[in-house]
Amino acid sequence: MTEPSQITIKRATALAEAALMDGIYSLEAECFGESAWSQKEFEASVSDSSHVTLFAALFKGGDGTDVPVGFLMLGHAADEGEIMNIAVRGDFRRRGIGRRLMAAAEAYAQLLGVRVIFLEVRAANEGARALYERVGYFKAAVRRGYYKSPKDDAVIMKKHIGET
Repeated sequence: MTEPSQITIKRATALAEAALMDGIYSLEAECFGESAWSQKEFEASVSDSSHVTLFAALFKGGDGTDVPVGFLMLGHAADEGEIMNIAVRGDFRRRGIGRRLMAAAEAYAQLLGVRVIFLEVRAANEGARALYERVGYFKAAVRRGYYKSPKDDAVIMKKHIGET
């Protein structure tokens, strides 16, 4: 079993790491199925590095290459941030990777002057909601019928960061 210490969290730059980006998009498709962003949407979002920062959880593969096992996409503008997307590969879940990705994103957001971070999550995704609550997010609103396939509400959560 892979130990959490064998996972590295780093900011990923889309232009410099094309192979890494392919692996991250494959993870997006694997984790979200028909709800996944298209590859074109995904690439367009991460190429806007002035407003979007991508974080990757990497595991060193048998051939020495970095294999993405999780990622988080952070949108940021002025003093607000948004976790646009977060995913962890199924066989790497429940090992603290999601929590570490969120901590890295929050630390970086603070450096950018972000004071509050929002995210939305399917109401039925109890595991994700529990993680977000454990790391300090709280329910701010509900968008009824937001998700279509399968039909579900979106829970908007937020967390204030950088406050003493």
